[in-house]
Amino acid sequence: TTDWSNIPGGNADLLVRPINNFQCALILKICDVNKIPITISAGQTNLTGSATPFGGIVLSTSKLNQEDIVVNTQKKYVKTPVGITLEFMRDEVLKQSQSKLYYPVDPTSRHDAYVGGTLSCNASGFIPGEKGATRYWVRQIEFMLLNGYILNIKRGQYVSKDGIFTIICGDEKINVPIPKYNRPKIKNASGPYSAASEDIDFIDLIIGSEGIFGIITSCKLNLAIRPKKYLELFLRLNSEDKAIALHSY
Repeated sequence: TTDWSNIPGGNADLLVRPINNFQCALILKICDVNKIPITISAGQTNLTGSATPFGGIVLSTSKLNQEDIVVNTQKKYVKTPVGITLEFMRDEVLKQSQSKLYYPVDPTSRHDAYVGGTLSCNASGFIPGEKGATRYWVRQIEFMLLNGYILNIKRGQYVSKDGIFTIICGDEKINVPIPKYNRPKIKNASGPYSAASEDIDFIDLIIGSEGIFGIITSCKLNLAIRPKKYLELFLRLNSEDKAIALHSY
């Protein structure tokens, strides 16, 4: 098996398609106890190879779509399952809000990429800056750790202290250190969110982490007011110098 990264040689012993949180927890716990490698796979549109397995179990999120998509027009967010395509969710937002609200993130793979996959890869589209990437719009996630324990995480609820997240799972305490490498100040897919010195939100660590910490089972995403008039325009220029000159102009 492979994904859009075209890394050759992907193989696995078993494919599972859980339909709810109970089944996800059971699978993760069994794999954790028995030290079985597990690869979480969504729409397989990623270019980083995170959905290409090398042994063990593949957990497909394609059946995690039993919940309804619910748009809150007053608070401007959408609650959505992860096992649906991003474009299906975007269309439902337009429908439920009567085209007054929209979800701005629009990667070229939006017709094939799953909502959960866009969170795991911090997918982005043509919109520049942080507002063009998924991380900026994430309000809340339902997140299952590899031991099967589930956390409902609102932005601002879990913030690191001295470079470490402390997560309480019943009687168990898990310390998760923050990566310390410097992030490039350009659009990138550099892996788990890092911070050389400052503390960060746990949601920011999970978004873009490629499923190595656990699985996102549902989420709430912030929405924007849809402009009444807008123009989508894509220009091909001969050089970066001309692009910068046009932007300045």
